[in-house]
Amino acid sequence: MAALRRGILLRPSLLKDYSGYSSLRRKSLMQQVVCRAFGATTVIAQKRKLAEPTPMDMEMHVEKPVDIPADERELGQLVYVGSISNQITRTKYISFLSSILGIALQPELLNRMDQFPVFAKVLIEAFCGFFVFVTPLLIHALARQYVLRMYYDPDTENFNAVTFKFLPRKQFTGFSGEDVQVPAIPGMFTSFTVTLPDGTKKSFFINPPEFRSKEAYIKLMGYDKPMDIINGPQFGSKDKA
Repeated sequence: MAALRRGILLRPSLLKDYSGYSSLRRKSLMQQVVCRAFGATTVIAQKRKLAEPTPMDMEMHVEKPVDIPADERELGQLVYVGSISNQITRTKYISFLSSILGIALQPELLNRMDQFPVFAKVLIEAFCGFFVFVTPLLIHALARQYVLRMYYDPDTENFNAVTFKFLPRKQFTGFSGEDVQVPAIPGMFTSFTVTLPDGTKKSFFINPPEFRSKEAYIKLMGYDKPMDIINGPQFGSKDKA
């Protein structure tokens, strides 16, 4: 009670007549008093966070129709389009073309560096080599898991994800919902992994709100599968023999 009195002293205006306020407003004001008194302001924040929509309740992202490339029209229904797909495509092409240009200019650059000291030559070559070789590798390491587009076939319940190879060429990965494993703690650039026919695993990164089909997203992430209350949710994982 002493703590409650201290909280009221912090807000003496709350002691005035509440007859002009609605019951909801009075309840909100009293919550502020109690939270100030006991240092529990995080409780309200936690309640608000719990009230946020979950992936199961969220509205799927719907945009204007997208022009589907000719080589992707037989993959199924378009259910996902990455919001930065165009930016990644342009970055990959610019990086690849700049690397080719840098390699082509190396002989001319070496001829002009005869008049520079050895230290300057090493510094210039290291600087050029970084942009020619390291930059494409870095871009590929960051963007190789990003899903540009994803297609879903309701009849076969199979997915097709479109990503980029090291060279600016598209890579198509087909899989079913049974091949998907959702990690308990997703990585920075990993939303789920897929077990390929050769036994290897490939990671993918998606942004759930950008899905155009809630049903496809639920199927992909395994939210339609029963939950094991004892062992925890087994989303996207196969039953162990």
